[in-house]
Amino acid sequence: MAPSEDRPRGWPEVHAARVPMSQVERERLSQRPGLIVVYRERRAAWIQKSADLRATFTTLFAAQGPAALSPLRRSIAGFLGVSTPVAIASGRYRPTAEDHARISRWLRDCTLAAIDCENEAAALALESRLLAAPEAERIAAGDEPHAHVHAAPGDAAHLGG
Repeated sequence: MAPSEDRPRGWPEVHAARVPMSQVERERLSQRPGLIVVYRERRAAWIQKSADLRATFTTLFAAQGPAALSPLRRSIAGFLGVSTPVAIASGRYRPTAEDHARISRWLRDCTLAAIDCENEAAALALESRLLAAPEAERIAAGDEPHAHVHAAPGDAAHLGG
């Protein structure tokens, strides 16, 4: 893994290395509580607390099977204009193979930070502090109350799909 040292200003408590998505080694992720933060173009795009970072990563980033409809992937689908996250979650819209490919291409341009916390309460507290920071204004709510996704307006021009 070749982590990036870039960190958003204003988030001093986040000291986890950021790793390009293509270099994340699932088996090296902690099984402890914490936060998963996905970055795109040096900005936090997704924050989710977790009871088990490895299990949450596996579910969020699955490209096949039932987990391919994770809250993260549904929110990206909404951003890309594929469908609404709610329509996908309810089964009113079933993403196609091309939809899944577009979502995967968008994720490939992201980096990930997995932040260990002492317990689930600490993970929730950190998530709340980060979302309350001024930088979090750019993070829009996803279809889950604990999950958030954002991308800059110009992202659509270079999503590859």
